[in-house]
Amino acid sequence: MTSAEMRISVSLFKYLISTLVGIIWGSFQFTGLISIIFAVFAVVIVQNLWYEKFLKLNIDLYGGRLKMHQEGLNMSVSGFALAWVVCYTLSIGF
Repeated sequence: MTSAEMRISVSLFKYLISTLVGIIWGSFQFTGLISIIFAVFAVVIVQNLWYEKFLKLNIDLYGGRLKMHQEGLNMSVSGFALAWVVCYTLSIGF
């Protein structure tokens, strides 16, 4: 897998996981800064487990952990926020 393919893979995977976490957080009506912090931890933990344990990739070949965590960050935060707000709004009613 090339570096460009890895960056696209990380971005899309992180977006899907953060959107799923946003749906769960909104459905259970979690609110506040602590919910956002736990969502970031959940996305980071799932990403690390997926790439290091399941796919057995050497992260250092693609720029290290920090580069992996920065890749797709804007897209994943916006996906989480959108899913969280929509699901929270729908779960409490208009």
